Amino acid sequence: MVASELATTDAALHVYISLGLATLVCGLATWLGDYAARRAGAGFLFCWIVSLLVYRNDGQNTDMGVMAVDVAALVYLLWISLKTRLIWTLLAASFQLIVVVSHVATAIDLRVAIGTFNMSMAIWSYGILICIAFGTWAGWRERRQQASGQVFAPVDVEQDLRAESVGHRQARAGRGDDGLGADIAHEAQ
Repeated sequence: MVASELATTDAALHVYISLGLATLVCGLATWLGDYAARRAGAGFLFCWIVSLLVYRNDGQNTDMGVMAVDVAALVYLLWISLKTRLIWTLLAASFQLIVVVSHVATAIDLRVAIGTFNMSMAIWSYGILICIAFGTWAGWRERRQQASGQVFAPVDVEQDLRAESVGHRQARAGRGDDGLGADIAHEAQ
């Protein structure tokens, strides 16, 4: 094999492995995840497949079709993040923002090597997949805990402090404490 054929074979292998991993993670997200994970997984897999369809193998210029798909994915991830207010969705959207900024950087300055740009896109795409996988796990775990009754309500600190204050006042009233420190003397006995 010639070196260029070997590089093409390695690149194709990477695409197949990446697509398989994306299909696995996003499939699990749509099956086991909560609302945010299902939406992010379906959207990410859809954009990944559309990117493969619009991709032009041009080693000299930025692929504007893929850039448009990545911008759409960024907007979609931001929408999910704003709707659900989950940290992992914000992190996934920030990784996608880095991908879009990489597109802009290669469009502005052609000194950025396309190979470096492609590696950058792959790395940040794996970051997005990790975020989706975490969101899937968190949604699955929450549903499992709810089903078994192990979910604890969020702590309302102000309500806890009010209850503690009321309980403390009732305890003092029951002991005849005037609030001037007699409760300390009573505890010492």
